[in-house]
Amino acid sequence: TAAAIQRDNFYNIQGYPTVLFDGIDGIIGGSGTQSLYDEYLPYVQSRMAIAADASVTFEDLNLVDSTITVNIILNSASPIQKSSLVLHTFITETHIPHSWLGLDYVDFVQRDVFRGASGVNIDLSDKTETIAVTMTRSALWNRENLELVSYIQDTITQEILNGNKITLKSLGINTPDVIMNIYPNPASDYFRITSEKLIENIDMFSSSGQLVASKRFDSRTGFINVSGLPAGLYIVRINSEAGMIQRKVLVK
Repeated sequence: TAAAIQRDNFYNIQGYPTVLFDGIDGIIGGSGTQSLYDEYLPYVQSRMAIAADASVTFEDLNLVDSTITVNIILNSASPIQKSSLVLHTFITETHIPHSWLGLDYVDFVQRDVFRGASGVNIDLSDKTETIAVTMTRSALWNRENLELVSYIQDTITQEILNGNKITLKSLGINTPDVIMNIYPNPASDYFRITSEKLIENIDMFSSSGQLVASKRFDSRTGFINVSGLPAGLYIVRINSEAGMIQRKVLVK
């Protein structure tokens, strides 16, 4: 993404992989087959020995449909008189199938960033600030492997003062106890959905997250015409009186 490229430029990344510890200490290079634990450990211990100037906590974290909302509470023990502090907030995903440098999966991939690469300017001169964050989760991202990550950074020194993260694995999940079937799957002309509960509406998304079909219902069965859609994998979001269920449909 454009934000990821800007973050690379901010750190002046010279090679991949590069690991930065709190934004200032780093190692360029790595291995897809051997652990770098011994190389990383001294950096981690050195940074953990430094008392944090501020704290980052999450309150009122919610996921409704695809919208994530959270209040990020920033506190410092004493006033921090710096105008160069920003808050960066990301959604990351782990265990994404992808061949890279000998690996079959990649972890902690930036999926989205709040307010772009520049983040949000913050003021801790009075020791506290609250930032209201709203972000959108794509239906194509695996919720089981998503995390919300937020940290305070000095844009002049590049040092990260403190941060926090939380899994989104169970956030907003209310899996309905309902029998629901989709057939045929794979589909070429249409697919039909049958449910023991009333279906209210069906939304269908492409692999890029684009809404390609939406239909309202007030019955226990319905169908979606896919004859005009390109072949590929699609995400179907079904809202019923019992709650929301997602399914995958292959169009051929």
